[in-house]
Amino acid sequence: MTVLSKEPSGDAYFGWIEKDGNEGYVATSGGEIVHLEDVIEPGVSVHISACSYCTCKLGRLKCKSKADGKWTSPSDQCLQYSCNNGEEETLNLRDLCECKADEVQMISGTTDCCSCVQKSKAKMTACSLKRSTGPLVVYDENNELCTSPGNVTLTACSGFCDGIQSGSVSFLVGGEWTPAKQDTARTCHCCSGSGSWEVFEVRCGREQKNRRVKKEMYDSCTCDACKESTDESYDTPTYLPD
Repeated sequence: MTVLSKEPSGDAYFGWIEKDGNEGYVATSGGEIVHLEDVIEPGVSVHISACSYCTCKLGRLKCKSKADGKWTSPSDQCLQYSCNNGEEETLNLRDLCECKADEVQMISGTTDCCSCVQKSKAKMTACSLKRSTGPLVVYDENNELCTSPGNVTLTACSGFCDGIQSGSVSFLVGGEWTPAKQDTARTCHCCSGSGSWEVFEVRCGREQKNRRVKKEMYDSCTCDACKESTDESYDTPTYLPD
């Protein structure tokens, strides 16, 4: 199957075709991308989504839904996609992980979707800097999957920090319980990192659009006083203007 391409008037994305024999649910190379105003040969099928395709017949495109099925992301095996009556659905298999009451879930890479560790053993792992090698996998502001074209060195702060809460104290005053001035002895520490920002090249969505993203990379990890969790407190990559 081939596409007779002419220079499109715009860069409007339409879909992709299979040209390299690597059948999949997304374009596997930039040469498979089809733009509006490209000329399609009769009999060629254009995938307009992971769950639907159109075939050129008698000068028109006739579209159908693909058979229902499931597949996983090539960059994160814990992300499972499926076609349901022509609609694409996404499921993070980590969300299905159920640990026992005396266990905690450990997020470990892109292949182990459910790893449970006993709390008593997990607490023995102190906060420390972890390094790993693999593709950078993030989602952009449109919830499109973005991956780096090659492996990069990634950093993370992982482990447990000590905390204590001794309980409140109240005095009986005038028939009512009044909290003591020096109330609950409570300290909470979280495994936190410090470092610098680095810029990476990633390819996003089915169009495999080249973008730049900056991400904080850690040099060291310490147990710092916990802060109230906000959306800004997470290590979220920032996309740079095109």
